[in-house]
Amino acid sequence: MSLFTGAGNTGIIADGNSVAFNDNYSNNIDGNDAIKIFNAGENFGIKRAGKNLAIESRSSIKTTDTIYYNMTNMSQRTYQLRFSPENMQSGGLQAFLIDKFLNTTTPLSLADSSFVNITITSNAASAAADRFAVVFRQTAALPVTFVSIKAIQKDKTVLVEWNVANQSGIEQYQVEKSTDGISFVEAGNVDPANNGVAAYSWADTKPFEGNNYYRVKSIGKDGKISYTTIVKVTNGNITTTISVYANPIIDGAIHLKMGNQPAGVYAIKLMNSMGQLITRSQLTHAENNSTETIPVRSLAKGVYHLEIIKPDGSKEIIQVLN
Repeated sequence: MSLFTGAGNTGIIADGNSVAFNDNYSNNIDGNDAIKIFNAGENFGIKRAGKNLAIESRSSIKTTDTIYYNMTNMSQRTYQLRFSPENMQSGGLQAFLIDKFLNTTTPLSLADSSFVNITITSNAASAAADRFAVVFRQTAALPVTFVSIKAIQKDKTVLVEWNVANQSGIEQYQVEKSTDGISFVEAGNVDPANNGVAAYSWADTKPFEGNNYYRVKSIGKDGKISYTTIVKVTNGNITTTISVYANPIIDGAIHLKMGNQPAGVYAIKLMNSMGQLITRSQLTHAENNSTETIPVRSLAKGVYHLEIIKPDGSKEIIQVLN
């Protein structure tokens, strides 16, 4: 689980932890567990046997298992919890996020990532250390088991292929598509064979330029839904740009559009036409695309130079008019 400082691509990771389930592990605190080292910012660990852990190793998952999270040093803002399961789509189990503050129960996928926005308010209970937990419950068996999925680019087409087992009572397979791996839309449908083991494929004849994410959704005749993991294909030559809009400035702020830029910290300097420093700042950019806002109110009319130093040390200068 990862804790991000905002929703969508604008947030940056603040903290995270992991739980591993395997018969080779013990439910006791031992050398396979890692004690959490507290940092100056937000802390999100796992509480077990009076210890705060960054990594917890347990015996194979059971319906009685609960992961108790320990949350401290939070700010009043919106965060996002991102759950990333690996090899957990088995055993007929369903995971749920328990929120003691809102008194809600949110289902979490064990096949692909889940994203849950949370808000810390002026109410102290919203930042309670024990606000969140994940519980596991037994569910009815799904009508299909996804064995594998892959996506391959062939010329201008992306071919999505997946294999299934224990297939019975499937109404439809839906291929879903995304540009960021978070927000998916339906892109195509495939009729099921419903004959136990089968292989399927679907061709995306109009992939986006840049990153394309795919997953397959199965819909059972009884309404049960399950997902594959997410696969990614990068299509064509990605255009990498940094640009300013609007230019000239119209609202007292420089809007910096980051197009397919690497993740990291960017140093920003705004200088006047004589090379004098007006303001400096830093921004932390998540991978791919985002828009960053740099306030420049009370800026005199004229021509300015925006200097951007990238994480690799390279420099880009953009002329800005006000």
